[in-house]
Amino acid sequence: MSPVQRGSTPRAYDAHDIRHQLLQFDSQRLLHKNAPWEGTRYAIVFFNKDINYRDDPRDKRSVKLQRAPPQPLTHIPTRRTPDVLAARHRLVTLLDRTRFPEDRSAAARPHSKYGTKRGTFLSFGVSQSRKPRATRRAQGLYTRRAMNRNNTLYGEVYKALLAYMEAFAPQTFGTHAKAKYQTCIVAKDSQCEWHRDTGNIGN
Repeated sequence: MSPVQRGSTPRAYDAHDIRHQLLQFDSQRLLHKNAPWEGTRYAIVFFNKDINYRDDPRDKRSVKLQRAPPQPLTHIPTRRTPDVLAARHRLVTLLDRTRFPEDRSAAARPHSKYGTKRGTFLSFGVSQSRKPRATRRAQGLYTRRAMNRNNTLYGEVYKALLAYMEAFAPQTFGTHAKAKYQTCIVAKDSQCEWHRDTGNIGN
């Protein structure tokens, strides 16, 4: 279950079953967390980042997403067919064999949204390059758009993720222009506390 807070206190929320489902909502505006669980849990979270440098709107996708009007909380249509189940089984099998690194975005202590325990996840898709702006400009690159190195380092998992998503919810995730989301994380056994995703853009 994925609670999304509607009121001013954590007791005022809507709960949504996201097991094998895709829930779309404005993660910058609504407080949200995931519910406790037993066993092993993989949560796939899709989002888009602002790839532009300040005052340089050359990445048209980022500009388009920033200008998109808010959308209501809703489920994205998905498919449940034998090929979807086979692709899911393939992905989960690979994930079970994969060592998930701990989140190190806050070196001294866990990121606040994970409470007292660090999250464990892998990110895929499009990334924001950390190279200096001048370095990228010298290479003819004028935005922070880059391919996540995990796409290659965990290539088998990434291919299985793309195959599963294309069967499960076509054009939802990928690095191509028609994909609804170009960035994602696959989190393993990570408990998020109430938080908003301040670095995301769009719905």
